[in-house]
Amino acid sequence: ETSVSEKGEFKKFLHEHKQIGASGEIEIVGNEVKFSYTKDGKTKTASEKLPENFVVSPTIVGYLQKHWAELVGGKTLEVRYGVVDRKETVGFDFKKHAEVDVNGKKLFSIKMRPSSFIIAAIVNPLYFYFEADGSKLVKIEGRVQPKKKVGSSWKDLDALSVYEY
Repeated sequence: ETSVSEKGEFKKFLHEHKQIGASGEIEIVGNEVKFSYTKDGKTKTASEKLPENFVVSPTIVGYLQKHWAELVGGKTLEVRYGVVDRKETVGFDFKKHAEVDVNGKKLFSIKMRPSSFIIAAIVNPLYFYFEADGSKLVKIEGRVQPKKKVGSSWKDLDALSVYEY
């Protein structure tokens, strides 16, 4: 994954998924989000109006940190998440889920779940664990980019990602 920003503004997200032989791009052009996805030698494109609350995977942590006081205060944040292989944005909510103690350190768990009940039925929530002040992401539980080989096909994988500083 590669993310490009100009003057602190997100501009482009490039995703190369070597496991499945696919690649894609999400780019902000004016007030539009443009999508391009290539798999099996076929490229498909789409575009939609740029939503105010737009995020892609590399911008999620910064978005949560920017809105940290609102999150820990109990507010639910609604975003439109750019999904490269779907060539569209999908609604998700972020909400403070729990306060936990891990090795004597207080962490806040932020739950990311699809806002559509249809998508929520097939996509499990993700959990982002931050230090109490929101400064550091400690771990993420849930869907990850790598896939798991099951028989002759690739299946989605939920995992634990731990970050060390």
